[in-house]
Amino acid sequence: ADTVGKVLYASGAESQLQLKLRAERLHINSERLQVIADTDLDHILEQADAMTPSLLVIDSIQTMYTGDIDAAPGSVSQVRECTS
Repeated sequence: ADTVGKVLYASGAESQLQLKLRAERLHINSERLQVIADTDLDHILEQADAMTPSLLVIDSIQTMYTGDIDAAPGSVSQVRECTS
């Protein structure tokens, strides 16, 4: 995040506490790094619009879903819609 600019890291598998502990282990201390623990891609994109990060990291796309279609997270149709 120090060389890229603002970064939004969205994790669908780990809690914010788990991500905080990992960042501490890796000695990551950046004011430009925001973390969100969520699987709702629509909400993540709203956060990204508000923050306007230089980089948005989705970890991992198989855990994400969008309310635009009625299918389970990780299904072929959800992954296809989330990546389009």
